[in-house]
Amino acid sequence: MPRGKKKDSGNGGEATIGHNSAGLTEDQFFEAKREIESLERQKNSIVGQLREARKSWKGRGLHLKVFDAMRTLTTYTQVELKTRLNDTILYARFLRLPVYSQLDLFEEIGDLTDEDRMYEARSRGLVAGKSGMARESPWPIESPLGLAWLASYDDGASKAQAMA
Repeated sequence: MPRGKKKDSGNGGEATIGHNSAGLTEDQFFEAKREIESLERQKNSIVGQLREARKSWKGRGLHLKVFDAMRTLTTYTQVELKTRLNDTILYARFLRLPVYSQLDLFEEIGDLTDEDRMYEARSRGLVAGKSGMARESPWPIESPLGLAWLASYDDGASKAQAMA
């Protein structure tokens, strides 16, 4: 169709070529293009910095796969952690890997005292705060464990900011 001619929009009306029902202007298009491309350049730079930092720490002896796995494990509650470890051992046995279970060293959840549970909540909150993780307690916020986790999280976040 020649430029500037009208075409049927398919909805009973006509629209000129280039008609935009969303109302996006040419200026907005180029503004979006600049913003998105700028952010993509920043992302690429940050990804490069992350790659270099990981490479540097690996060179200094940090085992990255174990490090990443441990960071993931910090997001689990004690019940989830024990389940994950049991599943890992089970899958390793399926693969005929020579594994031995040391999970008997972990206390059963029912055997934990209230003091032990409080210690776990405080410890995990402190680690989460120092690590900059989301401020989302694994325990209900209104419970004593949730409140202890949040207080420790805030303490850990303050310490992390002071060190930065």
